[in-house]
Amino acid sequence: MKAFYRSSIGPPPENSRVGVTVNTADIPPVVEEADDDYAEPTLQEMVAREVVKTLKETLPNLLEQMKDEIKVYVQEQIDAVTAARKTTEAPVNQGVQQHLRVVTYRDFSACKPPTFDGTPDPLVSTTWVSEVEGAFLTSYCPPESKVIFASNLLRGAAKDWWNLLLKKEGVEAIEKMKWEKFLEFCNTLKIRANKNFHFNKDGIQK
Repeated sequence: MKAFYRSSIGPPPENSRVGVTVNTADIPPVVEEADDDYAEPTLQEMVAREVVKTLKETLPNLLEQMKDEIKVYVQEQIDAVTAARKTTEAPVNQGVQQHLRVVTYRDFSACKPPTFDGTPDPLVSTTWVSEVEGAFLTSYCPPESKVIFASNLLRGAAKDWWNLLLKKEGVEAIEKMKWEKFLEFCNTLKIRANKNFHFNKDGIQK
């Protein structure tokens, strides 16, 4: 049967064979496009990546270190200002506390003010007033106590004059007397002493 078919049909023509022969020389080569993700990085890109990596690793620690250093610096400045303020305020507060408490004659006399006997020498009396006022300042003597404290320093003729003035003016007036008024009386005493004026038992010039 096969022989009959081959003899009657014959071999298939050359062009009728199944399959096509392709000349590969006529086909242009296929160029594959490079994937950017897998492209070889340049030197600049490699350096940039290393820098970024290094910053990511060191920056948090660096910021934390800077934060700690800033805290220490700020605290040091606060401590310095506080110490300076305490140093400045301490004498002031001490003076205020001393001034607020009651100043006694013992506080005043602890400054060792000199006595005054009524000597008519202007230099002696001026020196006495100056030293007494210095004792006022040192002991924080209040204004209302100055005359009473100073009158306890009078001796001799000055004490006699003061007793006569106390009798004439009265205790209440003497207690209210200002220091400036006391100095006026002292000046009057010096003038009278220089002129050899004398007082009787009532304090009247004769």
